[in-house]
Amino acid sequence: MGKIHKRLCVVYGSCAVDRSTAGRCVQRVMVSGSGDDDEGVIHAVRTWLREQETSWYKEGMHALVSRWRKAVDVDGYYV
Repeated sequence: MGKIHKRLCVVYGSCAVDRSTAGRCVQRVMVSGSGDDDEGVIHAVRTWLREQETSWYKEGMHALVSRWRKAVDVDGYYV
């Protein structure tokens, strides 16, 4: 899983999903039987991300606001 997340970070940079989201995507993909090689999983995760409703992305962006506020409130220390 770590290898897949690193590859997503290389491709999408700071826009890459976090490790836990990537893990959930991979679990869903593995259940659907798309194969267990890295390329197959990466392709399936990208497909899954493209299929998400815009509301899924909007909710994720709104969640960042509360996380950002928490980080600011503790002067950037681990939240």
